[in-house]
This record gives sequence, structure tokens and C-alpha cells, in this order.
Amino acid sequence: ESLARGMAAVRPGATLGDVGHAIQAHAEAAGYSVVRELVGHGVGHVFHEPPQVNHTGRPGLGIVLVPGMVFT
Repeated sequence: ESLARGMAAVRPGATLGDVGHAIQAHAEAAGYSVVRELVGHGVGHVFHEPPQVNHTGRPGLGIVLVPGMVFT
């Protein structure tokens, strides 16, 4: 469910902080925590590349998402 919330936050103009916050808020509201050492990442010429996609965040902070970005 947290993954779905994070994916729903992905849209042009949103930030990585918006995505991380959506994941974190849902997990914590359900009584769970987020493993901060594990992150998503960009996918491009190599499989693991920037940006780092945290599962925590503050709305409005971080890289602004634009069409064509690919990450896990």
C-alpha cells in the first residue's frame, strides 16, 4: 500500500520529497516504520544511477520530477 501511495505521488512538478513523504506517512499511520537504509534509484544508461529515491521525505523538497524520468 505504501508503494501505491508513493507511485500515486509521482507526476510532473512533484518532488522526490513528495514521493518519500507519501510512502513514509502511510507506513507510519499503519504502525510501521520505513527502512531508511534502503532506497529506490534512477534507471538509465546503467541500472543503478541517480537520483536516490528515499522512502522518507518532506513535501516540496528534493528533485522536481519531469516527464521521462525513470526510477525504481
